[in-house]
Amino acid sequence: MKLVNTLLLCGALLLAAAPVMAERVYEADLTGDQEVVPSGSTAFGHATLIMNDAMTWINYTVNFAGLDATFSHAGFFVGEVGTVGPEALALGGNAPLAGTWYVDAEVANALFEERLYVNVFSDDEMFPDGEIRGNFTLTIVADEAVSFGDVKALYR
Repeated sequence: MKLVNTLLLCGALLLAAAPVMAERVYEADLTGDQEVVPSGSTAFGHATLIMNDAMTWINYTVNFAGLDATFSHAGFFVGEVGTVGPEALALGGNAPLAGTWYVDAEVANALFEERLYVNVFSDDEMFPDGEIRGNFTLTIVADEAVSFGDVKALYR
């Protein structure tokens, strides 16, 4: 029994010394007002990005409604609020748009520095630069806590 208790204590100490795993959640509200030249569109949307702790991939969802014309495409772009930047990932399909994006260091840093935005385009010729847009901001860092019960379960 002493061996089991010693192993449990060692396991708990190792887990306590390990870095905490955390996912970073970024969100953006999409409106026509955020386009570099405001579109005047009444469409709206919301996007969520969840980045893993290693900053190597992002799970994304992009939802929108009320576009003035048929949805054409969307994309993630690198750029500050109020600027137009290069496209980092093109998105097609139907809303909601969702998937996993394996990112490089440039994109990861842009997101970390809140310089990433999503732009939604429609077939309306009035909005050649996009109908609605939103820049991502950090909303939460979710820790994966480890309990003593989790450690005990390793040794059963």
